[in-house]
Amino acid sequence: MDKKVKIPASIFLFIVILCGMLLLFFGIKNTIQLNQTSNHYHSIEGYFVDYTLYSKGGYDAVRHKHTNDTYQLIYQYTVNGQDYTVATDYGSGVIPEIGSTKQIKYDPNAPENAIIVGTNSDNAMIFIGFLFVAIPLFMFLVMIGVSGRFIRIWAGMILLIVGYGALSIMAGSFSPVKIIEFFFFSFTLFLFIPILLIVVGVFILIVNLFFDKVEIQEEK
Repeated sequence: MDKKVKIPASIFLFIVILCGMLLLFFGIKNTIQLNQTSNHYHSIEGYFVDYTLYSKGGYDAVRHKHTNDTYQLIYQYTVNGQDYTVATDYGSGVIPEIGSTKQIKYDPNAPENAIIVGTNSDNAMIFIGFLFVAIPLFMFLVMIGVSGRFIRIWAGMILLIVGYGALSIMAGSFSPVKIIEFFFFSFTLFLFIPILLIVVGVFILIVNLFFDKVEIQEEK
């Protein structure tokens, strides 16, 4: 008779945190390298012109739900009268309007080499890495009995960062202005989930950072 191997929760959380730290390391490392490579690049405005299928949606047997198609977005930019295109290195579930703009940075010595300013696969790796570190660490602190204002502030920060990070990835930019534009021009009910996380996170932070009564009532 086969025996099931039970992994203690603390060891499981440690493994997840370790994976998160690796994702953070490579995401940050790649971002630094990209910034160094594109340091001398020139900026120009690019226009959304087309898209290709990045991944086909289907039925997720693990989560028991259907997933949507994602698309690689293609932007066109012009240098010295010559048109070039550059595509996102990640899949987006939202297709922008034709002609919508993005900032492009290109190599003046080789204009065909370009990057789209904003979110990319490395940013997504950092975001996922943060989740893999912050959430299990929060759970571990709760397991060992840490409570009070500190743990609530931690929870608020996690909710705020998760919500804003999700919106940034969907909008393709970390700029609050771009995120607001994305919210109004690409509105879907799904957007209420990260918005709700941000609202709840901000509320928790405000209550625990600026109102002492919450802590005083617990101490009584």
